[in-house]
Amino acid sequence: MTEAVEFGRKHIADSFREDYPEALCSQDDRRLKTVRFSSDAPDDVVQEARQAAAQSRGDQTSRKEQADLTRGEKQRLDFSKDGSSVLKAQWVKGTLQANGIKDWAARYDPKLTVDEHAGRIEEWKRDQRGSERLDAEESEDEANARRARQAQRGQDAQCNHAHEECRHGDPEACEFLGDACGFAEEEIEAILGDGEHDGDLPGRAYGALSKLWNQYKMSVAEAKEAAAGINEIRAQHDQSPLTFEELGDREVTKEAVDV
Repeated sequence: MTEAVEFGRKHIADSFREDYPEALCSQDDRRLKTVRFSSDAPDDVVQEARQAAAQSRGDQTSRKEQADLTRGEKQRLDFSKDGSSVLKAQWVKGTLQANGIKDWAARYDPKLTVDEHAGRIEEWKRDQRGSERLDAEESEDEANARRARQAQRGQDAQCNHAHEECRHGDPEACEFLGDACGFAEEEIEAILGDGEHDGDLPGRAYGALSKLWNQYKMSVAEAKEAAAGINEIRAQHDQSPLTFEELGDREVTKEAVDV
């Protein structure tokens, strides 16, 4: 028997269609906010759809959304930590911002699931309102001084981070040191000279190479996750796993990715 799930907003319904095309039945109509799942659709997919649909209709206090990360956010977040991924951060960012949390990155915890982040939204809203109330009680001079201190701390932290990344040859970090932190070209060249090098490569060339390697590694990791997801869906429907020429003609499974 097919399952019909009605969403409050069409773009959320369409996101499920795009994420789980094999779970849809032939009667599904992409013009509608109601998604029809086939009788053999995985239970966890249907359950996730029901929950997201309830949130999008306003049946719950929070809703889940996805938002693209900026280049700066991708650089600041450490995706090498267990449980962290670009996809999770996108869902956490969209969900927290959609529910009124301003500084989502300060709340992001790779150890928490997206649902666990959503479950703490009310607590974070109370903290946010308390902070805003204290801000309102300050005099204008006090508020300006506090914001100046916060801005300076933030600037110092960014410059310190950029200094370390520039030392490893990141060209964008070196450019940030010059444009935002006031470093002279000679100082930047000295920082590059103190950093890591690859044989005879100068600092800037090594930085470009290092950045491309990091981009390559992230792309491979995302490809493995996608391949594991493909084989996971096939396994749920008693289909043999696929091998992927681009990943060394290997069968990629969820267990292999998690190791």
